[in-house]
Amino acid sequence: RRRRRETRTRRTRRIRRRRRRETRTRRTRRIRRRRRRETTRRKKDKKPEVIEKKSSTASLGSQGDPDLDHRKLFKDGQRQLTPPVADATRAFYTSLLAENPDSKIAIRFCIEYGVLSVEEHKKILKRYNSLKEKGAFNVNVQIKRALEKQALKGTKDKKDKKEGKEAKEGKEKKDKKEKKEGKEKEAVAGTAATAAGS
Repeated sequence: RRRRRETRTRRTRRIRRRRRRETRTRRTRRIRRRRRRETTRRKKDKKPEVIEKKSSTASLGSQGDPDLDHRKLFKDGQRQLTPPVADATRAFYTSLLAENPDSKIAIRFCIEYGVLSVEEHKKILKRYNSLKEKGAFNVNVQIKRALEKQALKGTKDKKDKKEGKEAKEGKEKKDKKEKKEGKEKEAVAGTAATAAGS
């Protein structure tokens, strides 16, 4: 009897499982059919919309929602949106600024991205503006300076070479004269010694 009961329960379990599977598949089929019908209806009902192209600045301007314009929250000198605190570049530049307060790249990043607090931002903004006026962030100005330095260095090198050659020649002439004079003195001293000795 025990075996029969076990087998009956097993059979009923199997049957129940089959029914569940069948109902699940039927449900999913129904759902899929409904979705297909709805999408086809939507496509038929849809009218072709005219898509307007907007420039990136126009979307942020007066046409867009003014509440979404984050540029109103920008600090002085800020150009980009502030990155999140977990951003690796933000962490790098803030630590660089903490270690080396005169770092040009750190100052530039922190000002243009508005990373620092308002007080620190105002302090560093003065340095940023002075560096900007000097042309530290402009590549063209830096190239001009480098070319001017090379030109000045080249003229100085030429002058130094000429002066160096002249100085060497002068030293060589002096050395030759001193040797001749030394030889002459020795010869005079030698003749005087031989004359005194005889």
